[in-house]
Amino acid sequence: MNKAVRVIIIIAGVLAVLLAAGYWFMQWSVSFSGDIAWRSDRIPALAKTIPPVTATAAGTADWTSWLGPLGNNTSPVTGIKKDWSRGLKKAWEIGYLCTGPKAMSWACPAIRGNRLVVPGRDATNDYLFCLDPLTGALLWLQKYPLNAKDNYGQGQRATPAIDGDAVYTISREGDVRCNALFDGALRWEYNITNAGCTPPEWGSSGSPLIYKDTVIVHAGGKSVAVALDKVNGTLRWKSAPGMGCYSTPAVMTIGAKDYIVLYHKPAVSFIDAATGKTMWNIPTGRYASDMTAVTPAILGSTVLVSTLKGGGSICIRITNGRPEKMWATNSLQAYMTDPILINGYAYGYSGMPLANSMGSFVCVDLSNGAKMWKTNALGIGTTIAADGHLICLDLSGTLYLVKADSSGPVIVTKMKGAIPEGKKRVWTKPVIAGDRIYLRHGNMLVCYFLK
Repeated sequence: MNKAVRVIIIIAGVLAVLLAAGYWFMQWSVSFSGDIAWRSDRIPALAKTIPPVTATAAGTADWTSWLGPLGNNTSPVTGIKKDWSRGLKKAWEIGYLCTGPKAMSWACPAIRGNRLVVPGRDATNDYLFCLDPLTGALLWLQKYPLNAKDNYGQGQRATPAIDGDAVYTISREGDVRCNALFDGALRWEYNITNAGCTPPEWGSSGSPLIYKDTVIVHAGGKSVAVALDKVNGTLRWKSAPGMGCYSTPAVMTIGAKDYIVLYHKPAVSFIDAATGKTMWNIPTGRYASDMTAVTPAILGSTVLVSTLKGGGSICIRITNGRPEKMWATNSLQAYMTDPILINGYAYGYSGMPLANSMGSFVCVDLSNGAKMWKTNALGIGTTIAADGHLICLDLSGTLYLVKADSSGPVIVTKMKGAIPEGKKRVWTKPVIAGDRIYLRHGNMLVCYFLK
């Protein structure tokens, strides 16, 4: 056997090993949807009587949708506890939302007054649970048969949206539903395929956006977004075609008009919120990605979008009544966690949140994209903001309180094991309502006192 043949055989062998390893990793990452022991508890009996829906008490705040009460992943709650060295006091914990790892659901809870709604899943059905947010008691549940693919779990990715006396959800297969907040009664349902749209590869993941009298969802295919009448579910408008991704739409006012800002491949679209007409497309260029999952972050006249697969962030500013790309940087590469914009700076995780902590937490100057600082002390995970601080939850279930300071990372306090069984894939971000913080991972939902 001559030297050339031996080299070819060696190269072929190496390629075969790499292909096999890559195939094994993909199969593992797709099938291994979580790291909980999956001792799923039995769903408890429903409350004997359902109390009327009550409004939020004065001086507190709800978390009624993906972006929270202020539309920017920030809670207005103040006076939170700043020392977690002895942990946070647990109010309650449940462990029955999902049955088995294939049923994994990543949706956050949504909370209004005395109602907490959160999606779940068993082998063949999607669930919508409604709990008392103070006690964890189960008030009502609804379930819907759904034959879902097992790509990182069959359950819902999208967080419900509560508006008035109704709650809106979207399944990973594109089923948009409206249920009564009081008792869960189904009011209407609509699948985005009825508008010629197609859920993306990993399922519909963008959360519903309530805009005036419509429900707007990220779709894809013949229309990148659709708007439904929030009362009866009829189609109000369809946007232009576009590749569906996994991000949630946001609202921005430019002049006297409101626009739906949607991040998808290969552009950031500014869509007339009243008609669905696309007014501007800002190309994402080298940062275009079909894996886009981050919601556009808006602060005044600035929009920040970020992605990992494409490798960076783009800043767009409204200049003379229209959006223009200002700068781009690879210093911030958000994947499934939205950057937080505070006082002219962007704070957020940058990196890949898979089974291992591969990434960092960074601060970027919104005026020019310059990286202010970077730390690996927070692992990789998700973040929201409250009381001048960032609340970060890493993949292992450790909760951090970090001062929002552009001069450097200041970890005020932290709590290990906030998710009791979290080890590798705590992907769902925390939410705050009133004096409590709610942490969800798979079949578990844990409530702690934050004040």
